[in-house]
Amino acid sequence: MGSSGCMGRTKHPLDLKGQPAWRHVFQTGLEARSQMKSNEAIMAPKLLRPTLLTLALLALSACSGLGASIQGGYGIFQMDGDIALGPSVGNVALDTIKTDIQKGLGLDEEVGTPYARADLELAVARISASGFTHNQEGEGRLTVDFGDITLGTDVNTEITMNAAKASVIFDMINIGVLRIGPGLGASYFDIDMNVRSLVRNEDVEIQAPVPMIFLQAEVGIGGFSALVEAGGIYYEAPEAEGIFFDIEAMARLNLHENIHLFGGARWLQIDGKGDVDGHDFEIDLGLRGLMVGIGFDV
Repeated sequence: MGSSGCMGRTKHPLDLKGQPAWRHVFQTGLEARSQMKSNEAIMAPKLLRPTLLTLALLALSACSGLGASIQGGYGIFQMDGDIALGPSVGNVALDTIKTDIQKGLGLDEEVGTPYARADLELAVARISASGFTHNQEGEGRLTVDFGDITLGTDVNTEITMNAAKASVIFDMINIGVLRIGPGLGASYFDIDMNVRSLVRNEDVEIQAPVPMIFLQAEVGIGGFSALVEAGGIYYEAPEAEGIFFDIEAMARLNLHENIHLFGGARWLQIDGKGDVDGHDFEIDLGLRGLMVGIGFDV
């Protein structure tokens, strides 16, 4: 098969010292900040490097190369879900201040973005990597408080989400027309959300390098093939808990020996909450979309 108010600034780092490495995903890799003035997040995308390097070396040391493909296309994505950001002073039950991303923050439009993917097929494993960037802006009216911005306030929201994924899949079943295999990998989410009114500004930045367990299945007949890849992880720690999903489905049709068309769908889900330097924070964010494009086998 083919292959900005300036009344002050509050930083909310997440830290779980003494926990196993896999349970540091949320605390070390995820930093949310509620503040009156925007600034850059200080995160650690370096956490991904040892994971990806180890996976690549394991696959390359055990297999010989058989082929590769690169794909480029365009996707249409839409966000949904809700987010709750506690005030800088006092405690509020997060369930009572959940802001709907589409209605409250105005992020209800479908947005187009370029999409890229690369696959390397080896004797007993397949390595894949993909990524895209989602940029969106909207206007809404808060139905609940958001940080220190009070309900009933008209706000302008800007969000940028960078999403990247890499996986190594090892064949468990391969009978020609059907291939099924588990694997390991990582997804990286980089979200920068700015919510501002005439007098206040809240900036929430999330960077989360997340190791995942994957399962991939592929069927192929002649010049047509279809692939589904799903990855996820659940974690629970003293100060945070959450779940991440990354599901992708793709079909390809060969036009020529080295050229094919592809179409597919992607669903990302981030659901996490925690105590961030004494400030409560919760997010339930989904991003779904369809992609089409062209690929080349090398």
